[in-house]
Amino acid sequence: MHAKALFETHPARDRASWRQSRRFVVWDDWGADIRGRVRGGVRSDASLKTTIARLAGSGHGLSLAIVGVGCVIGQVLILTRRPLTFELPDSASYIALGTRLAHQPSLGNLFDAYRTPGYPVVLALVGWLQGLVAGDGVVYLQAGLMIVTALELYVLVFGLTASRAAAVVAAFLFATNVRLLDWERLIMTEALAIFLVTTMLLTFWLWMRTRATRWAILFATASIFGMLSRPSLLYLPICLLAIILIGERRRWLPVLVVLLATYLPVLGYALVNDHQYPHAGLSAVSSINLLGKVLEYGIQGDGDRARFPVLWQGITALPAGDHDPYNILEANPTAMGVNYADASAFTTDIILHHPIEYVEKSAADFTGQWFLVPYAYVPAGSLQWISQAMAAYSLVAYAAYPALPLALIALIVLWPRLDRQVALGISALIVTVVGGVATTALFSYVDFARLKTPVDALALVAVIAIASLTVDRVGSDFRARRDVG
Repeated sequence: MHAKALFETHPARDRASWRQSRRFVVWDDWGADIRGRVRGGVRSDASLKTTIARLAGSGHGLSLAIVGVGCVIGQVLILTRRPLTFELPDSASYIALGTRLAHQPSLGNLFDAYRTPGYPVVLALVGWLQGLVAGDGVVYLQAGLMIVTALELYVLVFGLTASRAAAVVAAFLFATNVRLLDWERLIMTEALAIFLVTTMLLTFWLWMRTRATRWAILFATASIFGMLSRPSLLYLPICLLAIILIGERRRWLPVLVVLLATYLPVLGYALVNDHQYPHAGLSAVSSINLLGKVLEYGIQGDGDRARFPVLWQGITALPAGDHDPYNILEANPTAMGVNYADASAFTTDIILHHPIEYVEKSAADFTGQWFLVPYAYVPAGSLQWISQAMAAYSLVAYAAYPALPLALIALIVLWPRLDRQVALGISALIVTVVGGVATTALFSYVDFARLKTPVDALALVAVIAIASLTVDRVGSDFRARRDVG
């Protein structure tokens, strides 16, 4: 079978089946027939120029133009804000490691007790190019990643639904969502994580669909960089790879190879990092986050106070209602031991002895996050009303969370009538969203709206994709009954 082009739309002959009325065709140097699911296509080369030309010339030109307009609108609203960059308290540690890498680029400097190297490497690259690690160049780079993400969402939604309208709606809503785009102004991992999670999901689905080695490599690369930028993404690659085995168990060997290629580098980094910074593991920050969870749930009284008297003294010194473990460090920087080792042992013991209570209380956090919306920054000035209107409009994207359970029911109803890989692709979207929110609920104690940001857009994409397939299915059934009648 010939290698495939990116997209090709064919005239509809039988609207009773979207698989026959429209065909999704993807890059594939492998040449496999993909068991007959994807048919036809034209030979393509790997050049970006050729791919763009083919997209523009295959009925997607207008759609991509609309998405492009959305990107311009969104970026104008964000990049004209002042100050252009902003930081949170955690930004300082990323900037410190990024500065160290920019001034002394060496393998040894990739290791750090508190921060994984992914995002600091990005900061170091910007610093090397413009001379300022945390300057405007970071924002412009992150803005570029957001634009690429919008295009990736277009490709993903069209691939799942064969609907240009659905793809345009999803990409446009993301490209103009000022609540999501505003993270590109923050010197932290949020904007990079949005891009990486979307890239992981898209490359995973393309590999599942085509079996092309290039997509497996890109998926593994994006996953490694994602986990080394944001350790909370550790759950994602293995969950996605498990979805492939649901569809085709006989692919266990390539799945295993990709799994090892994805996790072994991260495991190797963690082992070396733990050797250089005892008890740090991948990042010592996870230990203080777990202590924050224990304080949030009020179960610190079950800890071994005799074994950790200094830490216990710091905990009891906190004012009533104060669940921030960093306040313990302000009073006594050594209270949690070397690289927070005492905090890790203290909290792990509590959680292991109260797993049900911990999960029950985390479930409450999970439910609460489902309705959280990040703060919208509204600049002052004569055009303030525009920002206010766009902030209100951006709430549409977050309506996807309460709509997602209904979409899941619709997916279950549609499942027997869907192409298996499309059904699994949408399942991957839902697993990514639910896993992202669950990880935040289980391992973070504050700022949930920010921490679940990488999966916010994908919740919207899942709802739009399922809605599009539902409408197409209902419409096909209606036409079939009309024709019979």
